[in-house]
Amino acid sequence: MPSTDATILPAKTPFPPKMLLSVSAEKHLLIGTNGEIIWLDENFASLGESKTPFPSQITKACICGDFFIGVWIDHEILTARLAALPLELDFENGVGRDEVRINTKSQSAAAIHVKGAIWSHALTAEPLALTSIEGNYAFALWNRGIYYHRPDSQAIWARGEITWEKLSKYSRGNELFHLHEYKGDIMAWSRGGGWAVLSSENGDYLEGGILELPEVLDKVYYHELGGWLLTCGDSVVRMTDLSTPEVCNTAKLSGPIGFAAWDIETNSWLITGWRQDMIWGEQINWTSRTELGIHISKIEGEWCVLSNSGEWSRHLVK
Repeated sequence: MPSTDATILPAKTPFPPKMLLSVSAEKHLLIGTNGEIIWLDENFASLGESKTPFPSQITKACICGDFFIGVWIDHEILTARLAALPLELDFENGVGRDEVRINTKSQSAAAIHVKGAIWSHALTAEPLALTSIEGNYAFALWNRGIYYHRPDSQAIWARGEITWEKLSKYSRGNELFHLHEYKGDIMAWSRGGGWAVLSSENGDYLEGGILELPEVLDKVYYHELGGWLLTCGDSVVRMTDLSTPEVCNTAKLSGPIGFAAWDIETNSWLITGWRQDMIWGEQINWTSRTELGIHISKIEGEWCVLSNSGEWSRHLVK
């Protein structure tokens, strides 16, 4: 949706965006579809030149204190790494995917690290989720479990997989895909709607359950005032209490959801996705857009959407 005041909007991003991470109110990191990284200022204008320290696409990332922690995976050569880059230093260009493949064939893939990383570790299984919590970070590996580390990669604890017995009959029911902070602890989610709260102190299971969702769970958003917003294909579900599995508040969009953010001023969820924006407060309002929205941020007091083409536009105005 075009803005009526284009002067407040940043220029088109220098590369197709994949995700945007806020380091502070004044600085943000934009991640590209091919592993590019560039700093953005408080109004989301580009600062300097983009760099590509990772050999290929960054699949997951988070800000953990003074570090950017990211994952890259190459399924074709069965290689995955988790690495930390200090935010105080300039990013650098690293090796490309072709060089990684050459080193893989020569049995020296372990020598390929993310450029400028203070640590870079090969992973023994595919990473399913990554998040920062209380100045540390947690991640999950396929068929391995969940790990909680300090920014210097020192382990705090590790635990085995979480499973929900009733979801075992579904092919992806127990597939863990998302972690987020919840009241100082760690909340884990599976594709089948299983959820669990783990102690950030030792990884112990504290509570959990299974939600009766309309489809496979895609994304989870949480805000302490707004509760949970769950996306399942083109369906959106709002939950404020997980103690009952029944889902009552649902809405549908024209396609997959790209991003959601809670607006404390209007007590509403702002949603963007496949050619559509939505505001879900006491009522639901929506409007169409020309592209896929992948992120929502406030710029000079206005909620704006970053599309997959790199263009910014106003979010639906209520």
